[in-house]
Amino acid sequence: MAVAPVKITRVMIAGAGGNSSWFIRFIDDLIVKQQIPDTVEFTIFDEDEVEKKNLLYQAFETGDILKAKSKVLGIRYGMAYKEKYIVDPKEFDAYDVVVAGVDNKDFRVLLYEYMDKHPEKYWIDMRAEGRVATFYTAHKKNTLKYLMGTLPAQNAAPTSCQLKYELESGIIQLGNRIIAMIGAQLLLNYIRGEANQAEFTHMF
Repeated sequence: MAVAPVKITRVMIAGAGGNSSWFIRFIDDLIVKQQIPDTVEFTIFDEDEVEKKNLLYQAFETGDILKAKSKVLGIRYGMAYKEKYIVDPKEFDAYDVVVAGVDNKDFRVLLYEYMDKHPEKYWIDMRAEGRVATFYTAHKKNTLKYLMGTLPAQNAAPTSCQLKYELESGIIQLGNRIIAMIGAQLLLNYIRGEANQAEFTHMF
């Protein structure tokens, strides 16, 4: 009797900074506690290097400074990694799930347009700004037109998971850690076959 091949779920983690560094830490804890099966494979994408200022609000240590974020986290948590940004939608082809934790409008446009054409794939978009935590997921309510409307205006200043004026004063908020934890639960739900809601936003 033939044995059915094992289904591998390949997950792309886009970004390894304010949101994704914590998401990866939470995912690793779930793997250690055997809540995520070894048939789920993760690959981290990010070209950025760890800067001293990142230590305030990202899951890095002093010894990580000037090292590639994706490489640091990939080695630390035993995940595949690529020291690069995603600029070609063909990068998504090899993955079943994309978890986005970047502060980059161009990437989100790329993601949303690709996923609109590939409804068989799943995605989670984690966003944070200060005390505000937001997510969007692959859901029939999240049409391409609607998602595009959630993005900043064309000439808007770049955003971050921390508010610039607070960060300059040495103040950090935990919205990024909150959305990272929520994102881990959303992925866990997906792996277990549970439905996720379309979107969520809250100021804590």
